[in-house]
Amino acid sequence: MKKFLVPVIIFCGLIILSGCSPRPTRIMALYSYHPEYLWVQEEASGLEAALQQQSVEIEQFYLDTKRNPSAEWQRSIFAQALTKIGEYRPDIMVVFDDNACQFVSENIDDLPMPVVFAGMNDNPEDYGFPAPNVTGVLERIHLLNSIAFLRELSPNLKNNYLISDDSPTSRKIFKRFTQTELESVFNEIVLTNDFELWQQKIRSWQKQDAALGILLYHTLASTGNGQSIPSEEVIKWTLKYNRLPEWAVFDFVIQDGVLCGEIISGYEQGKVAGDIVAEIIRGRKPAEIPMITPETGEKVINLSRAEALGLNLNPALLEKYGK
Repeated sequence: MKKFLVPVIIFCGLIILSGCSPRPTRIMALYSYHPEYLWVQEEASGLEAALQQQSVEIEQFYLDTKRNPSAEWQRSIFAQALTKIGEYRPDIMVVFDDNACQFVSENIDDLPMPVVFAGMNDNPEDYGFPAPNVTGVLERIHLLNSIAFLRELSPNLKNNYLISDDSPTSRKIFKRFTQTELESVFNEIVLTNDFELWQQKIRSWQKQDAALGILLYHTLASTGNGQSIPSEEVIKWTLKYNRLPEWAVFDFVIQDGVLCGEIISGYEQGKVAGDIVAEIIRGRKPAEIPMITPETGEKVINLSRAEALGLNLNPALLEKYGK
């Protein structure tokens, strides 16, 4: 009978220990946009990659403000997010992009847990940061670096045009540049949500020795009926009718078919935010972790687009940065 005593004691001990094991750290990931948006998918992948060695569970909530930019929607979805946070009771929150940062700013008194932000285009002071429980990753595009890279790739370019949707994200990006700085670099800049105007401008810029910068194209609509134009249709049309060498600053724009750029990625933003979360799990306080601004991006050339445009490009750079 005694020979069964030790295994029984061990078995009971394992049950007790398993019942006392700490629960995973609850992470609430609050995304400004919708789950189908490639940038959001990359942010999520980066966050998960950084935390794969941690015992965590991640609850996701999408504010969907790219497809629903109205103030009425923002008020409604912010209230829903606050209710979800109250139900889930996260240990740490990670918020992505400026609208989620705005949510934190408006509800900071109801968010006592550590908060890590990523993808912030505006200045932290605009949201009341730094705060004792808030730190994160700033998103700073490498606009001038991308232009310099294209000119290195194709040295004879003299004129430079830039087009983007007229979204809050686009406006926040341009707010960091003075009018004088922009005029010294670009012949013309167009921010518009009018797809017909977008088409008109692309056609009018088809001149020799010119380059085209494409920033964002996710909030355009038809002038005639006000119907939203899917971003994939906008970029498909643009690449069909544009024959100028293009540059971009976001990785998903290169993936959508644009020629080149020194890019930032949602994956990098999510990964760095996840690294900060891991530090907090290990015991550091947000106030002890400085906000991070990645200084350089990744230079990339879309070889398929280079071939389609048939341009005379620097072969050494094509070999080094081509994908």
